[in-house]
Amino acid sequence: MLPPRKPSNKLTLDDAIQILKMLKQGYIQSRIAAFYEVNQARISEIKNKRKFPEAHKYVKD
Repeated sequence: MLPPRKPSNKLTLDDAIQILKMLKQGYIQSRIAAFYEVNQARISEIKNKRKFPEAHKYVKD
């Protein structure tokens, strides 16, 4: 029998803003995901405006 899985951490709007800034600085998604202890897909969802689309207005292009 497998041990119970640990759920991913919950991300906040502030986390999403910081993630977008990290992406802009050149950090790769897998490293950001490891830092926040979430799946890389969550980082991709933030980057592609599927999660926290409002975060993009706080990060300058």
